[in-house]
Amino acid sequence: MNPNANLFYSLLLFVSGSISLLVMRVAWKRRREISCALPIAAYALTNTIWGLTYAIHWTNFYRPNEYFWLDMTYLGVVFNSVSFLVFALCYSGWRDRLSRRNIFLLSIIPMMTLFFLWTDPWLGLFFAGKRQIGASLIYEGGFGFWLFIIYTYFIILISILIIFQVLFRYPKKYRGQTGMILLGISFPIGINLLSFSGIFLMLGLDLTPVAFSLTGLFFAIAIFRYDFLDLMPISRDLIFESHQDAIFTLDVKKRIIDANQRSKEIFESEDISPVGRRFEEIKAYFPEAPNPVFGLKEERFDFSLSGLYPRFFEMIVSPMKKKTGALGGHILTIRNITVQKESELQLLTANQQLKAQLAEIEELQEKLREEAIRDHLTGLYNRRYLHEILSHALPRAKRENSTISFALLDIDHFKQVNDNYGHAIGDEALVSLSNFLMENARKEDALCRFGGEEFLVVFWAHHNLTHRNGLKNGARNLGQVTPPTWTSK
Repeated sequence: MNPNANLFYSLLLFVSGSISLLVMRVAWKRRREISCALPIAAYALTNTIWGLTYAIHWTNFYRPNEYFWLDMTYLGVVFNSVSFLVFALCYSGWRDRLSRRNIFLLSIIPMMTLFFLWTDPWLGLFFAGKRQIGASLIYEGGFGFWLFIIYTYFIILISILIIFQVLFRYPKKYRGQTGMILLGISFPIGINLLSFSGIFLMLGLDLTPVAFSLTGLFFAIAIFRYDFLDLMPISRDLIFESHQDAIFTLDVKKRIIDANQRSKEIFESEDISPVGRRFEEIKAYFPEAPNPVFGLKEERFDFSLSGLYPRFFEMIVSPMKKKTGALGGHILTIRNITVQKESELQLLTANQQLKAQLAEIEELQEKLREEAIRDHLTGLYNRRYLHEILSHALPRAKRENSTISFALLDIDHFKQVNDNYGHAIGDEALVSLSNFLMENARKEDALCRFGGEEFLVVFWAHHNLTHRNGLKNGARNLGQVTPPTWTSK
């Protein structure tokens, strides 16, 4: 080629490499905000290396040998298709396929290609002696060359198909950026295919610089015109794989067509894949669960899985309706509510314990109230009870012209009993008299130990028998005694 053509190609390649460098810089800055920014940066880096080294080749810049800069382009060439496939998988929402192991496996042939290239002077596995002096493009070679060509075009074809289906799966607002990406990758592929067909070879044209310039241009348009790195589709793993519940998608025949990673926890095994099975097969793993109707209404059930550590789950069956209103399948969500159930059980247990404690406290309070109003020796009411009741009963009896009678009793010569027989015998005498009074008194009468050996009996008239409710309430609420209820005829 003439020097002017070389300068023109070099200029185009520098522009292409600069645009790719700009794309890489923007993607790298947003790698923490956009999940697919890092694969974009890697793909742009391979284009930058490819474009700039190829641009230097067309200049008279430092050149250790005829093919030095052409060989350097392979640092970007060999990893270009792999990085684009990684981006395609990420962009289409299949990030779960992008494990480090899988990326390493994809990079094996590119690394082998570099080995074949750099050892070609000794092994002859890449060019196989078919490299022509002054040729910038390679149209035939040895085993390593064709292995790389076939692998590269296969990877690019898969990548294009993956991104192409995004056009129909994502909303319309993403079609602009997706179309620019497809155009950007299609131009180098198309031109290279035409080059291998021999059309451009006969004309002595190398349009690779033009293709690279268009690739960078289309990616730049996707970024700055269609907000490629600002507005990207939410990946499937963000809304499906990262969900905390086990989710199954079923078709109208109740076959599982998709399931997230969390669903495997139901089976406590990473080797069981529910996809492709019928719901009845999956339900065998949790027989305690009810059988959904799978109708047009949402269903909710709770069930448990027995075992060494029982687990509790909530099952939600949600219908998926087509635009016509017909049933298109169901979304089955299984939520682990073991922690919630255990909390409820602990709360119920604590509540029962609290009720038992309250009942015990009430019993103790009742006992204390009884002890406060009764004499501890005889079991009769004490003077405190008597004072509290009469402080309300007497004014009311006077106000309502009711009758209250009193009988004051004592034991004659009780001191001699204590002196001659001891206080223990005296206490027994007091208890015996108290028992005699309680056995012979009416239920409505009040028996009180007034002091020492003295007793007081309060007789209520028969037409005022309803006073006893008030009497008990007054005895049980010392300090806040309410007057007994009286009725008069």
